[in-house]
Amino acid sequence: MKNRIIILSLCLFSSLYSFSQSLDDLLKKLVENNSELKAVHSQFLAAQEKIEQESQLPNASFGVGIPALRPETRLGAQTTMISASQMFPWFGTFKSKESVMIEISEIKYQEIVSLKLDLFYQMKEAYYNLASNLQKTKVLEENINLYNALEQIALSKVESGKATTADVYRVQLKRQKVEQAIIEIDFQNQQLTAIINQLSKEPLENEIIPSEDFSEIEPLNFDTSAFRITIQNHPKIASLSHQSLASENRQSLSQKMNAPMIGFGIDYSLVSERTDANPINNGRDILIPKIMLSIPLYQKKNNSIQKEEQLIQESLDFQKIAFEDLIMRQLINIKTDYDKNLSQILFYEKQIVTTEQTIEILITNYSSGATGFDEILQLYNELLGYQLDILQAKLQVKLNISKVEKLTAY
Repeated sequence: MKNRIIILSLCLFSSLYSFSQSLDDLLKKLVENNSELKAVHSQFLAAQEKIEQESQLPNASFGVGIPALRPETRLGAQTTMISASQMFPWFGTFKSKESVMIEISEIKYQEIVSLKLDLFYQMKEAYYNLASNLQKTKVLEENINLYNALEQIALSKVESGKATTADVYRVQLKRQKVEQAIIEIDFQNQQLTAIINQLSKEPLENEIIPSEDFSEIEPLNFDTSAFRITIQNHPKIASLSHQSLASENRQSLSQKMNAPMIGFGIDYSLVSERTDANPINNGRDILIPKIMLSIPLYQKKNNSIQKEEQLIQESLDFQKIAFEDLIMRQLINIKTDYDKNLSQILFYEKQIVTTEQTIEILITNYSSGATGFDEILQLYNELLGYQLDILQAKLQVKLNISKVEKLTAY
């Protein structure tokens, strides 16, 4: 009893620093504060910055030369030679490069969406488990009260000489087992609370009190035809689509890179005046505008790239089909599990009603002097099992719906 008072005092003290939070509030905090999401988002922004980098021209070339042996011209000797040139890729090359980087940045964006779905499910799983544990604690506390009442009946029977103290001890053993279960659930709650706070980037010691009470069973809207349309926007499938588009753009880019490059340049030579003669335009500098053309002569690399990207696209198409089939198979399995849990809930509800009625009859008989104490203890155990099992089934229903949301809500 003293230990229970200490635990209760700690709970009351910690409640000063706890607060009830809805799942929506926690999910909002997760989006705003989660470090993993921020890391992937920064990668996405970095990928977007690369788009601008691809539209940059190749570096211009500049050169200055001073001949060791000055070449002589009719107008004088060349003393210094200056050159500058700039190459320009074939028309549409920049656009193809940008298109590739745009698709790569979209792939990064889909990673954000995919990670968000995973983190949302982790949050829901921890939140619903925590809410279920609080309901289980209430059930266990109610059963402790039932055992306390049964203990009083057993004590009265002992005082009247109609029972032995063994009945009292057996009740106490059962009650202690339930009390230990409450303590173990409290340890689980600490772990679940730490998960929730870690996902939302809150202090790990913050206590979370879920507002979910499991009083209503949420229906599962299951439409395979609608799901087949919806999953086309799944981040994994969207990522594969963008990878395919990036591959197509790389094919186009390879063609552009294999086209000629055009260059423009200028050569300028400083000419010193002749001292031995004075021709017309003596010492006039030399200016030579240039047009350059870089022509790729070998097509083997380009042909190989075209074939490689074609095979990549075929592979991505098969991956999309395989992933769509995987999602549909998972959804059907989830629906089957959801229906099974609903069936179990109905079964446990019937068992609880029947067991409570039977216990009431047996307690009346036991109080009046008849035997049946062992049966009462056994039925108490079964009643507690049914009450915990129905909460577990309701928890699984919540998780089933969360799994469907993870696969279809994005």
